[in-house]
Amino acid sequence: MVATLAFLGGAFGALYVSLGMAGNKPMARVRRLALALAALAVVLCLVELFGGLAPGLGADYGGVVERLFLGSVLLWMGTVSLVMLSGHGGAES
Repeated sequence: MVATLAFLGGAFGALYVSLGMAGNKPMARVRRLALALAALAVVLCLVELFGGLAPGLGADYGGVVERLFLGSVLLWMGTVSLVMLSGHGGAES
């Protein structure tokens, strides 16, 4: 149960933050990449959670899909963090 909430929070949280970058000029340069990675994370999360409904998909590819999901969320976090740490993604002073 906790893992399910963490997966949903990671995927949809990344999507929510990526959509919120629209009003932030410094983050505009990374918004398209962040949005694409977040959308990929949401799709992989849903496949991971509901892939067991398709015969053979959950048992055969569940581990691979889970690792791809985790990798996409980590890549999203790293990309957004690097832009913010570079000084181009923070609040304008």
